[in-house]
Amino acid sequence: MAVGRKWNISKIFLICINVVFLLLGLGFLIIGALIKSGLLPIKDGKKTVLNSVKVGDVDFGNLADNLWILFIVVGVLISVVSFLGLCGACNQNKALLTIYAVLVLALLVTKIAGIVLWFIMKDDIESDFKAQLVQNLHTNFVNDSISDGNDISNEWNMMFMSLDCCAVNPVNSTTNEFDNTPWCTTKGECQLTNAEIPKACCVGVTETNFTSAPSSCYYNLTPGSYNTKGCYQAMKDYLKENITSKTPIVIAVGIVIFLVEVLSVISAISVLRRQSVKD
Repeated sequence: MAVGRKWNISKIFLICINVVFLLLGLGFLIIGALIKSGLLPIKDGKKTVLNSVKVGDVDFGNLADNLWILFIVVGVLISVVSFLGLCGACNQNKALLTIYAVLVLALLVTKIAGIVLWFIMKDDIESDFKAQLVQNLHTNFVNDSISDGNDISNEWNMMFMSLDCCAVNPVNSTTNEFDNTPWCTTKGECQLTNAEIPKACCVGVTETNFTSAPSSCYYNLTPGSYNTKGCYQAMKDYLKENITSKTPIVIAVGIVIFLVEVLSVISAISVLRRQSVKD
């Protein structure tokens, strides 16, 4: 009798949890479809600059454009796995429950491996990303303007103003990362008049008034007149404020999902064992 109750609990748990995950998977599919259709737009941010920065084969600026693919793939995966578990539990089908248990277990192992790999490679990825940002600035920053023919250069200036930053690493003296840009070596106000930083780096400037920034900022680097923070750190601070601050919630949800998946595998095995006894 106790075994029967255990089996019923396992079956009911599998049915309930897979109904929830099936709905979740459908939700991901709907969100992906809305993003793809443009009904749920994703802000580009500084996509022009990030498009030209790669770590491995990843274009950072294109992540937002391709986010719909991630939602649809995750939605399909969750829907298929939960449908198998739901059908297997309802029909007490050994083949479906076996496939379901194997897939959920594989997902668990993949998640654990992914988390471990991220912590191992995190420093290398960040270092590579920063180095490529510096190379991007050195190659593409050609003018102190937001309407120059070089879109990447324009976007750098927009980034300086929107994130209150300057260059990639902090600017602490007249010797800085702009010295190696075309703006200083080939053409531009730096090369012609020895400006030390772009006007877009000055404190409090906007798209409409940055060209009128005081010379004490971009010529003399008067303390307090320009943004000393590098844009790499500004990006990290922005992510920390808008994403990382929600880390405790994400961790809590992740732990709950992990435990549910473990219980799902145990429940599937329990139903399978009960079915084997009956057979």
